[in-house]
Amino acid sequence: MRQFELDSLEGIGYWYIDGKTRKAVITKKKVTESIVKVLDPMWLVNFKLSDLKKLKRLSLQYLKEDRELALLFI
Repeated sequence: MRQFELDSLEGIGYWYIDGKTRKAVITKKKVTESIVKVLDPMWLVNFKLSDLKKLKRLSLQYLKEDRELALLFI
């Protein structure tokens, strides 16, 4: 399983499902600055609890056709 740096989610501002790559993309406050791309929802278990709480507050953004995939990450 992939390991993430402890402070890798510092400054997160947005996360969304990329339907083309089927990954959850976590970005800094500017959407163009990607922090990490999560291919497998199980990778989320490697995040710190504080980072998971940040992701929950931000709510995952996705297109209607990617809803089924998004539910795996929520």
